[in-house]
Amino acid sequence: MFVAGVILGPKETSPEQLNQFLTSIIEEFLLFWDPGVRFSCMADYPEGQLIFAALVPVVADLPASRKVHGTPGVTATCYCTLCLTKCKTSHGFDPEKWPKRTWAKWIQRANQ
Repeated sequence: MFVAGVILGPKETSPEQLNQFLTSIIEEFLLFWDPGVRFSCMADYPEGQLIFAALVPVVADLPASRKVHGTPGVTATCYCTLCLTKCKTSHGFDPEKWPKRTWAKWIQRANQ
């Protein structure tokens, strides 16, 4: 997840100003789509890996955006999207004890 920026101002942004802002971001990200970006070393790929990425804009209110990027809402019972630790449960600060979410479960939920 990458937040490129937030446009603030006393007035509504004009289409021209918005296009100028977005053009610079899109140009940077086009390399990730074609030809892709090669990282020389990654945790799971010590020899490196070619990465492809797409820029997908999301315009939504806060509750909807939380659903899109998978962060918990105000009524959530889990801390984060990486583990299954409940808010009222304490496993301490040892990540090895945190019950992990699985890739298969992510795919299942995405398909739902």
